Amino acid sequence: MTQDIHKLIEAYFDCTLSEQEEQQLKQMLATTTEDTADVREAKAVLGVFAMERKFSKGTPILHSALTFPSAADRWFSIQHSQILRYAAAAIAIFAIVFGGMKYAEYQNDNACVMFVNGEKISNENIVLAQMLGQMDDISEAAEYNDQTMSNQLDDMASVLE
Repeated sequence: MTQDIHKLIEAYFDCTLSEQEEQQLKQMLATTTEDTADVREAKAVLGVFAMERKFSKGTPILHSALTFPSAADRWFSIQHSQILRYAAAAIAIFAIVFGGMKYAEYQNDNACVMFVNGEKISNENIVLAQMLGQMDDISEAAEYNDQTMSNQLDDMASVLE
């Protein structure tokens, strides 16, 4: 019996058992006292621990109440998980490529460009020098405005006195 159970377990994980052999394996697992690694693994996969308690008490178990994965269910599960892995890898690759394209586009849009008298200037040093010159002109105009406004207020104050 020990040799039979190990052969059936191996065949179960290879998905080569018939329905009758699978049922035989479930009953053998439920009643065996052997405690090897492959028997424990098969019991865990098949959920036989609950069945073992029912068999030891002599309580009959209805076949329709058992929910064990069949060979076809295990095959589908394996195929399904492989498809999910490929889909996840494809999504990750797409995200990396799309993110790289967007980053490159952002870098191109973040260029330093200025138009002076209809001429495009893209040299960063020239653009910065022009910008600083414009800011100096604005600052001088603001100072002149402050002085003019101050003079006008002084003139108004002298008239009122």
